[in-house]
Amino acid sequence: MRLFVAATLDPAARDAVAGAIDRARRLQVFPTGSVRWIEPRNLHLTLQFLGERSADTAAAVAAALGAAGSRPPFRAALGPAGLFPAHGPPRVLWLGIGEGGAELAVLRQAVGRCLAPLGCPPNGRPYRAHLTVGRLRPGRPPARRALEAELGAIVPPPTAWLVDRVVLVESRLSAAGAEYRIVSEVKLGGPPRPGAESREATC
Repeated sequence: MRLFVAATLDPAARDAVAGAIDRARRLQVFPTGSVRWIEPRNLHLTLQFLGERSADTAAAVAAALGAAGSRPPFRAALGPAGLFPAHGPPRVLWLGIGEGGAELAVLRQAVGRCLAPLGCPPNGRPYRAHLTVGRLRPGRPPARRALEAELGAIVPPPTAWLVDRVVLVESRLSAAGAEYRIVSEVKLGGPPRPGAESREATC
């Protein structure tokens, strides 16, 4: 199972980002086929990528995430757009997080502490809360300077939502792209929610 832990968006925030993606698709700086845009149903804020894990490890991770649920819910708001990496040919187009960015970083640390004893330590790189909206295809990236000039047009109107849960997600890769399934979820400020194993993801 290819797994990651994430925070989610509410429907209004998801719709706002979907609108931003639609606008971006029409920008001349993005030739047809140059970007693999993220499907709105797959939007999420990654807290920790776990990679390939066994079903037994997935069950242990789901149980361990309950400790992270003791943290209170908090508001998050979308910020400016940006590119990864910071220099050279761009590969990822993202929306930053303004309000709530510090809380997401703390939540990520809490998740890391929960999972480290299971052999799933965080990667150690500095964490920057962001929402990936597109991946530029190799060999066809638009010029970085042209992209940077258009980033402001991609940002949705001021949008905030309540981050109130953490989800463990299985990513199933195929030629058509990734499909996500929620393995378990934990409500912040409350106990784990059972019975999520069979739900298809909206995260």
